[in-house]
This record gives sequence, C-alpha cells and structure tokens, in this order.
Amino acid sequence: MNNRGQMKSMVYKEKLKIIKRNALTDKEKMRVDQFILSENTNGEFINSLKYLEYHPEDRFVDDSIIVVDACSDTIRGLMMAAQRQGEPSTIVSHPGTTFAGPIIDRKLRIQEIQSVLDVLLTYYEKKYEVICIKPAPMCYMKQLYGIID
Repeated sequence: MNNRGQMKSMVYKEKLKIIKRNALTDKEKMRVDQFILSENTNGEFINSLKYLEYHPEDRFVDDSIIVVDACSDTIRGLMMAAQRQGEPSTIVSHPGTTFAGPIIDRKLRIQEIQSVLDVLLTYYEKKYEVICIKPAPMCYMKQLYGIID
C-alpha cells in the first residue's frame, strides 16, 4: 500500500469505535443480528446473537466486539469471541458456535476492511497472548472472502 493508501486507512481507523457485546441494548442486538445475516456480510446464522444466547450467560467469558463507524453509527464489522476455558490469556472464536471469524461488511473498500480488521486484532492483541480464530469453511461462504486470511 502506498503512503496515500496508508493515510486513508489511518484516518478511517480513527473514525471507528468498539462496542462490547455485553454492553448492547436489545435494540442494538437486533441491529447486530441484522448485520450478521445481511447478504452484504460473510456472517452466518450460527454467528448471530440470537443463536449464541441459547447458551447460559455464565457458560463462557464472552469478549465479542462490534466495530462501528463513530460518525454514522453504522456497523462495519465484528468478532464473536470468548476466552478459552481455563486459559484466560487465550481468546478463541466463540466456542458456542462451530466457526466464528471476523464478520465484515463486504461493501467496504479494501483499505476500510483492513482498518476494521486492524481494530479487531489490536483490541485482542492488547488483552490476550494467544488468538485462535476458526473462520467459516469455504463451503459456507457466500463468496470467497480471502482477505480475512
């Protein structure tokens, strides 16, 4: 990426904020599920909050986060994750589902996608020593989405 692309990415990153799943209102949870199930994301029903809330609240130490554009309050991406049981220094794709990699708005430009992924990764790198992600298998993807790799 050239300097101009890096500058755009940095400016975009400054416009992003993180909301923790545990801080969401019921209305915001519905909005998150709509985002996950939208044709414009790589999300699947097993990543939805409605699906994950099937599990008792105290079963996992949840650390799922939603990345939102601070200006428009639009969801740009998210990651459903929890601490690995018995290993508080390890974050994993949410264990309440088969797979749960980053879920991103496909309409974003490459630099914007990179910024969202950087925000997600930076958040988890600051809190955990080990990050284990189980992205969706190719057969479940609505389109090939290799940028997340």
